[in-house]
Amino acid sequence: MKITVNKETVEKDKYYLWNRFIEGLSNEDFGDDLSKIQQIAKRCFWYDAEMNSGGHSGYFDCFTDENFNEVEQALIEIDAEKYSKNFRNAIDAGEEDEYMSTDRRFYEITPELTDIIIKYVLDNINEFFIIK
Repeated sequence: MKITVNKETVEKDKYYLWNRFIEGLSNEDFGDDLSKIQQIAKRCFWYDAEMNSGGHSGYFDCFTDENFNEVEQALIEIDAEKYSKNFRNAIDAGEEDEYMSTDRRFYEITPELTDIIIKYVLDNINEFFIIK
């Protein structure tokens, strides 16, 4: 499913599509039948969002049903390989230091994961939005 947005609003507000993307995920406007590109963005977004509020321990606590291999692969798909490697390290050894080193590493990596996800969404704009 795609979200219909107003072309004039898109042209006026550079953050409008990103905000609509977040609202769409939060309100489940995209539905359950997501395309592969939408699934990738969704997995990366929720990982990034949880990292910015609870770190790896919070992510793993909140997303116990998530397939972590698919999250790792999604990060690779959006060209966030450094984040993918750090995520794998958190899975494999993060509990040893209560995720301190992998959380710290997450915040050191540049560019920020949010920016990579925004680029991915905008590069695939027609997968998420119908602009009228």
